[in-house]
Amino acid sequence: MVGSMDAKALTDFDLFADAAPADIAAWAQRLTPVSFGTGEPMMREGGVSDAFYVVLSGEAIVTHRVGPAPETVGTLRSGSIIGELGLLRQRLRAATVLVTNPITALRGDADAFAELLAIAGVRPRLSKIVAGRLAGFAPITPVPLKHGHVIGMRAGLPSDRPYLADAIKRMSAESLHRRFFSAGVPDHLIDYLVDIDYVDHFSWVALESPSPDATPIGSCRYIRSFEDRRKAEVAFGIVDEWQGKGIGTVLIGALAIAASITGITTFTATVLYDNQPMRSIFNRAGAHWTHLEPGVLNTEVPAAGYRDVLSPGVQQRLATVSSDIIWGAGTMLF
Repeated sequence: MVGSMDAKALTDFDLFADAAPADIAAWAQRLTPVSFGTGEPMMREGGVSDAFYVVLSGEAIVTHRVGPAPETVGTLRSGSIIGELGLLRQRLRAATVLVTNPITALRGDADAFAELLAIAGVRPRLSKIVAGRLAGFAPITPVPLKHGHVIGMRAGLPSDRPYLADAIKRMSAESLHRRFFSAGVPDHLIDYLVDIDYVDHFSWVALESPSPDATPIGSCRYIRSFEDRRKAEVAFGIVDEWQGKGIGTVLIGALAIAASITGITTFTATVLYDNQPMRSIFNRAGAHWTHLEPGVLNTEVPAAGYRDVLSPGVQQRLATVSSDIIWGAGTMLF
């Protein structure tokens, strides 16, 4: 039986910030207190998904087998939830969770998880957790460029914030001006760029190679319009030394694949008049430009026209990754 102190601890966690304390306290009575010592596994990759856990105290690392060896993909601390992916997708465990500092937690079964989703205010917050985990577990897609170099493509992650900040520092003043219409990028804008829900805001990151630890060299995103759900504004940025190698074309092709899954049919863009590389990418789709203000142009183009800039094999791999992430996010949101 969950004690009153355990139930009170839940109401203090970010996951439950928008939920009524009385609803959380009532739901918590379905959970069972458990504990794990240092070195113990809370779950193992490939195991049966029969429960989820909410961590009250302690710490654990999360590993996922990407290549021949497991990679650490996250850390669990007080307030974390784990095990929800397996229950949601009805699949085997996607990760191993190894305790590094003794953990106390609350354990729930599939019925308790279903009840959690029904609590007002929980679902949107849990959606970001689920989608972010799916994105983190997704394989990197190798994409050959025209000159023969192979880059890697993966979904953007909330944890990309330090990489994004570093990439912005590596961009020249001219590149920053073209991308952000400014010579600098404030912290709150960087926070916004990594606040991804994978349905209305989707992001791809280009890596200098398909290796999981490769350096990010560019990113792109679409953000759906509030006025017309079929439209989304797109933008991308590439560090200076990688510009002119076709990465922008790859990025917008990947965006078109994700957009087709979420029902977006039209890309819009706001571009500086002298940003010829960006304009040329949209011109390939027959862009018609309108003047918003002196030196600033706007256009709308069909999103579907950009899928074919990628080979069929790359399209299929990116579509598989996109579908899995968007399905997880969409299932949680709606």
